[in-house]
Amino acid sequence: MNKAVNFVGKYLWVFLYLTLMASVAAAEGWELTTVAEEVPGTRYVESGKYEKAIEVSQGFLTRASSKYAPSYQKVAVLTNLCISHIALYDFDEAEVFCARAAAEKIHRSVTYNNLGVLYGLRGQHALAARHFEIATNADCLGRCSHAESVPRALPRPTARRNLNRAETLVNMHGDGEDDARMGALVEEIGAVAR
Repeated sequence: MNKAVNFVGKYLWVFLYLTLMASVAAAEGWELTTVAEEVPGTRYVESGKYEKAIEVSQGFLTRASSKYAPSYQKVAVLTNLCISHIALYDFDEAEVFCARAAAEKIHRSVTYNNLGVLYGLRGQHALAARHFEIATNADCLGRCSHAESVPRALPRPTARRNLNRAETLVNMHGDGEDDARMGALVEEIGAVAR
């Protein structure tokens, strides 16, 4: 009975997390994704406590033991940092952590989807579309998620929806240069408001 409760509880957290991620970018219409690993900072991201998620995740990355952590754990922590900074509209920091996650060469569909969201929020729709295209076609070699029970294609439907939205915006507004300038203005306003 206890194992069943733990199993249901674990997947309830995943469901709640995906619901939260959908609400973070919902006003903009973009969908963030994450890897399924439970790593330092994950619970804080899931509960919307992004500053705490950043603190805990940064702590993990700076500890000596993180040098010896498996790549999938590092990518999951970097993804938590990327998502947290996106949620706080700190796009420059988000880009740093997304790029570091991409450099690890695993969870590529998740990483490139989140980079696409970042560029979409900045108004760089053509660049966002390129990243969503990579995400939809990424070959994770069976490692889209370390958890064996998670379907390999899980992140890709989200990337496909984001790609469709980005392509529509490019067709409506061009490559997004005007939107990029507006995104920079919104970023500056957000920085002043903090």
